[in-house]
Amino acid sequence: MKKFFLPLLLVLTCSYGFAQMFRIDSLPPQGILLDKGWKFYAGDSPNFAKPDFDDSKWESIDPTKDIFDLPQLDKNGSIFWLRIRLAIDTTITRRLVLQLNQSGASEIYLNGKLLHTFGTVSENPSEIIAFTPNIKPFSFPTTNEKEQVLAFRYAFQPNISYGRHFGQSNKVIDATINSVDYGSDAFENRIISSRDNNLYVASFGILFLLFITFFLFFPNRKESLYFAIYAFLLTFTWTFFFKVHQPIAVKDIFLWFNSFLIAQSIGYVFSLASVYELLGQKRGWQFLLLALVGIIACFTGTYIYDWGWMVFGFITINLINIDIVRLSVIAVNKHKKGAWIMVVGGLVYLFCWAIFSLDFSGIFSLNSHLPFNISFFLISILSVPVSFAVYFGYDFGLTNHALEQKLIENEQLAEQKQQILTTQNETLEKQVTERTAELQHKNRDLEIEAAL
Repeated sequence: MKKFFLPLLLVLTCSYGFAQMFRIDSLPPQGILLDKGWKFYAGDSPNFAKPDFDDSKWESIDPTKDIFDLPQLDKNGSIFWLRIRLAIDTTITRRLVLQLNQSGASEIYLNGKLLHTFGTVSENPSEIIAFTPNIKPFSFPTTNEKEQVLAFRYAFQPNISYGRHFGQSNKVIDATINSVDYGSDAFENRIISSRDNNLYVASFGILFLLFITFFLFFPNRKESLYFAIYAFLLTFTWTFFFKVHQPIAVKDIFLWFNSFLIAQSIGYVFSLASVYELLGQKRGWQFLLLALVGIIACFTGTYIYDWGWMVFGFITINLINIDIVRLSVIAVNKHKKGAWIMVVGGLVYLFCWAIFSLDFSGIFSLNSHLPFNISFFLISILSVPVSFAVYFGYDFGLTNHALEQKLIENEQLAEQKQQILTTQNETLEKQVTERTAELQHKNRDLEIEAAL
């Protein structure tokens, strides 16, 4: 019996060990996400970093889940460990990098040796500083051993805020093994993509300078002041938005994202006020309701973790732009010249935002059916303010033309008046001359009579 059970036990033991190992036989361009085979233990010991440490009794865990979906993880600064055993094909063990996103602070060990430290892990919770490299690749020098042990000494920074703004995730560890070339390209592409907001900064910055200058010269045009405030707030937010895509302290992510959300919520309300003013519409209950929605979005984005940001990201923005379309259609029906420009801008926004939303949710991507990529998000964001600027210029041109016509009419009236005055003066002078001659003649007659 022993001869039978011992080999069976050995096979089962090996099978168990094999099942706990994450195998990597090849590397696709996007790398391999380490989302299986992790072990977790709440506690701290230097032995946990050693590759021969027995972690078979540790709890299995998926650290790629949201931190609030893992209640066994202490968020108040207690240290815990995460370990994963890797079986990497020897043909790809050279020139590997690890790309990491995290929501806490970590010390990373590979085969018992300290590999990297991100943030500050401390037994004193007040000294913990959470930091994420934001997929910036760092070296992952594996050996030719059949098994590589990756271990994280980890802690969350107490009393910091997290959010899900704009689809952001807060995973414990989002670790991807990649080649040096593809890993570097992925990070560089992310930085380049985040720099696209320079176009937003330039666009809204120019609009701010244009409309604030116009308001300084024509303070009676209140719509230019409202639009300048809107453009300034969007310039400010887009200027710093790229920071959250670089290596950053975790506590600053919520700060920047939430500042972005609040400033833009207020900005869009001012944009709506400027359209009301420009199109000559009275701000009634619709405006007050949308302003209230914008204010509510500031609070939900700050205090509601999961879906709070959507009140701004999908409700406030869309309702305000839909109301802009409504106002523009009313203006067209009232035969307001050029109002169709605002209608076109609003319809372009609605179309591009719908395509972007479908792509964002993974339902449909129009770009996959086109020979070139189109940034529907970029077009949607800029379509309404650009149409506003074009219509404002058109309306100002109409006003100037009307003033020029009035000036010409005034000049013509002045000329007519001058001609009338000249004619009247000539007539009056003629009458005075005739009357003077008549009086002189009578005086002579009187003198002759007196002489006789």
